[in-house]
This record gives sequence, structure tokens and C-alpha cells, in this order.
Amino acid sequence: MALSRTAQSPDRISQCLVVVAVGAFAYGLWRLAAPSELPALYWLAVGGLCLKAGNDRERALAAR
Repeated sequence: MALSRTAQSPDRISQCLVVVAVGAFAYGLWRLAAPSELPALYWLAVGGLCLKAGNDRERALAAR
């Protein structure tokens, strides 16, 4: 059974979302050292949402 082109190569948008998620997590962890933790929580939430969006997009493409 031959794999489709989508299954063989990851989606560029999903890759970008994962890269943004890693950057947001790293920046959020770095900001936790600051006196105000609210910006850190914001960036950690953004990272989580980007990772979730990338995961959902990959699942939708794999289901095709």
C-alpha cells in the first residue's frame, strides 16, 4: 500500500506551529524568573495552543 504525499512529508504549517510553540514555551519559562509571572503564563498558554493546533492539523491531514 503506497503512502500519500501528505503522509510522507509533514505539513509546513504544522511545522511552523511546533516551532512557534517551542519558542513560546522557552520564552515563557525564561519569563518565569521575572517578578511578574503573568506574561510568562501568557506565553506558556500560547505555546500550548500552538502545539495543540499543530497536532490537530496533522491528525486531520493523516485521516484523509
